[in-house]
Amino acid sequence: MVVELMAEGKSVTLLPDNQVVTTQRAADLLGMSRPFFIKLLESGAMAHHMVGNQRRVYLRDVLEFARKREEERQAALDRLSKQAFEAGLYDRNVMPEGGSDE
Repeated sequence: MVVELMAEGKSVTLLPDNQVVTTQRAADLLGMSRPFFIKLLESGAMAHHMVGNQRRVYLRDVLEFARKREEERQAALDRLSKQAFEAGLYDRNVMPEGGSDE
């Protein structure tokens, strides 16, 4: 899999399976605020553990959460597009003069 990704010109990063990150780093990776990320943890959306009085999460869990969130986002966009198409909303679109559909 690594070789295939590299052959496609994609970057590959290898990390230890037990790589731990802070809540701030995890929030940064997910593009959200730390307080919002903490609320996600407290709601049980992702596993975490305590080191002293600080929360820590496994990077693999953060990346899996991001993957699932992207899949859910794409599914929602697909549903919206399908509903718009079925409602005939695309038929109302007019190509601007000199415009292109590409």
